[in-house]
Amino acid sequence: MGCISLRGVSKCYRVFDSPLQSLAGMVAPKMVVPKEVWALRNIDLEVDPGECIGIIGNNGSGKSTLLAVVGGIVSPSEGQVEVEGRVSTLLDLTVGMQRELSGLENIRILGGLLGLSAAQVQQRRDQIINFAALDEAILRPVKTYSTGMTMRLGFAVALHTDFDVFLVDEVLAVGDNNFHRKCIKRMRELSLGEKKTVLLASHGLGEVGALSSRLVLLSGGEVIRQGRTEEVLAAYWRECEQERVRVGHRVPLLDQVNPFGDDSGHVKIEAVRFLDSAGRESQDFLTGYPMTVEIWFMAHRAVDNPLFRVQIFRNDGVWVHGMNTYRQQLSLGTVEGLGCMRLNYEQVNLLEGDYYVTIGIWPDEYKSFLTDVAFDVHEKSYVFRVHSEREQGAGIVTQRASWRFFPPGNQVTEGLKRSVLQSQRNSDVAQTSDDGGPGEGEDESRRP
Repeated sequence: MGCISLRGVSKCYRVFDSPLQSLAGMVAPKMVVPKEVWALRNIDLEVDPGECIGIIGNNGSGKSTLLAVVGGIVSPSEGQVEVEGRVSTLLDLTVGMQRELSGLENIRILGGLLGLSAAQVQQRRDQIINFAALDEAILRPVKTYSTGMTMRLGFAVALHTDFDVFLVDEVLAVGDNNFHRKCIKRMRELSLGEKKTVLLASHGLGEVGALSSRLVLLSGGEVIRQGRTEEVLAAYWRECEQERVRVGHRVPLLDQVNPFGDDSGHVKIEAVRFLDSAGRESQDFLTGYPMTVEIWFMAHRAVDNPLFRVQIFRNDGVWVHGMNTYRQQLSLGTVEGLGCMRLNYEQVNLLEGDYYVTIGIWPDEYKSFLTDVAFDVHEKSYVFRVHSEREQGAGIVTQRASWRFFPPGNQVTEGLKRSVLQSQRNSDVAQTSDDGGPGEGEDESRRP
């Protein structure tokens, strides 16, 4: 149970230019020819029981349509779809929810819609309420809930139904951080512990990469890559960069402008270069090797101890690193005229990807946050690329680390086990003492 098989699956939508054309097409179909929009093209996919498969791609790539086809919500135009077992779809958390009714009443409604009997809903009600963490709010009408509370309720009900195949579309980022972590943990349990088959579509690459055993990359309704998580993610980053370059010809994303408004003009950034270990200008660097950021500036008047700041962002906007001269306790004294500042990274710890860089010169570290008056700032105006090896890990950064294996039954392993057990006993004794229970060597019967 839980197998999914797609062979040559395609989905085509017939689109008319206007409602009048649509009506004419119904009356005289041969007279009006609609446009064909292919949401999916020749999809082949095999999913084994207990696998968690991530589906990634840009907006409009076909992720939601693919899940809808697997879930039986949309019929394919071509090809065959085979799904073994009971399917639960989590494509919209608020479908079927009645806003005038309480959260408790909505648990009964949503549970029934997802295939639970009244007895099953009653049996699992407390688990659902505890998971959603709504407490007394469960008795209030859903219309009084925030968006996050409503999403938490829908997600909690869906996760406590019976299914063999679970289809999830862009709903992992529900609720606050604590609830988000709880959802990720539960998704892991479904796939790894309970051996449920999960098909997960998301733009959250961190979550989908951590949960999925392999990934499928869609573009224009076609599978352009599927395989190991890190390999497909690398291919997706390349596609995102190509799209960014195409958009860049229409939208000036990398203009050298100060987003804080007019700067003082006392100091101007004249040029920025990125240098490799040999001092050559480059935009491509290897993880673990040196990189230097060189900033040429012109101080048009004497300024006292200006602050230089470098900030690095991943190409999805995540801020990954920042450095300024004040935090390094670097005093520049009075500066006037043409000068150069270099920031030397002994080794780049970033992993594969494209990174934006913001360069700024400020009069002071803290005044800048209050007044937003800079000498000059180039916001995300520069790009460099990092290339990594698979052995350096996955994510955003690499760390120096090594594995050590302790085989079962080994003398060292047994010594570690004894140490862990003794530590646990000491911890239990200390906890009992803190809770008012008998301490070590104290008789419970002699306590008042």
